Amino acid sequence: MTNAKPEATHPKRDAGVRLYLLDVLRLSAAISVVLYHLVAARPAGWDLASKGAMEPLGAVASYGALGVQFFFMVSGFVILMSLWGRSLASFTASRISRLFPAYWAAVLLCSFLFLVIAPGEFKDPSGSQILVNLTMLQEPLGVNHIDGVYWTLWVELIFYVTAAVLATRGLTAGRVLAFAFLWPLAGAMAMNAKHELLTQLLIPEYSPFFALGMVLYLIFAEGSTVLRWLVVGMNFVVGGFMATKHFLPTMERVTGRDLSSVVVWGILAVGVILIVLATVSPLNGRGFAWMSVAGALTYPLYLVHEYWGWWIIRSLSGSLNAWFVLALALAVVTVLAWAIYKLIEVPFSRKFRRLLEKSLPSRQDKREKVERASNSTFRS
Repeated sequence: MTNAKPEATHPKRDAGVRLYLLDVLRLSAAISVVLYHLVAARPAGWDLASKGAMEPLGAVASYGALGVQFFFMVSGFVILMSLWGRSLASFTASRISRLFPAYWAAVLLCSFLFLVIAPGEFKDPSGSQILVNLTMLQEPLGVNHIDGVYWTLWVELIFYVTAAVLATRGLTAGRVLAFAFLWPLAGAMAMNAKHELLTQLLIPEYSPFFALGMVLYLIFAEGSTVLRWLVVGMNFVVGGFMATKHFLPTMERVTGRDLSSVVVWGILAVGVILIVLATVSPLNGRGFAWMSVAGALTYPLYLVHEYWGWWIIRSLSGSLNAWFVLALALAVVTVLAWAIYKLIEVPFSRKFRRLLEKSLPSRQDKREKVERASNSTFRS
């Protein structure tokens, strides 16, 4: 018998409320990142005439990298929803089965492009580099990413582990709110103190966006309070500061453009407003079933778009109309994402999750082990 209180359930989540509009926003963010890499990024491979023909789109797409911050806000919301009131074993199994099958397929497809279809055109990864990338641990091991977009997956993994550690203490609204306030501040302090390890673990450039999403989930599940909205506002300000100070220079280097910090603040503000509308406004239950499929395509599309899109562009730019080449590149990466979703994720992810859940120790397993040990001690 135990005095521990079970974590509160959340009726909206447990009733299976589907946030269709959030799925659409996720896909929109993915498309913004895709256009950033295929149109605005300098390595894309467009000839000068084609790049000039698409200049209006290129100027807009130069800000598309901010879709990453949007992803992190959504992830903060969704991961807290996945964790609340559920076992760590179930959460761990769901995250691994969601992340890895599509990721393994993307790494192998990218390696096939490099080594078989276009050898020497981009890079020639070694066998050990491919193997390390399949673990998703290339960042801490100091191994280059097969595809540059994979850097965000390490940031996501750090967040997952951080959220899981928080959950071991038991999730309550007070603890989550305190964490969402303190985590970004601790990260900023570690960065300013130039403590490299703590900075890597606390991810201060991105933690405010995760924390903002977490507090929005509290508002969605348990209601609005002034304090919760103040913490949302604080994280928006800290996240916007981090984005303009640290992320904007990278965007300028990749695009070769002088970009506006005011526009960055505006885009982030619009992103927060859209997530609020999709999650904690009366619109949060609206939508159609196809939107969930659109949301499911977001992850594989993000994984495969960069080099496969660049390969189409480099192969055809200058010989065909630029807009047609772009449309073809978008079509190819979308088909690849659909194939990963239908052929890998749909048939295997659920089975993989069940296998993982069986192999991971649950709280019930731990209680049974303690009881067996106690009974054994009593008998002896």
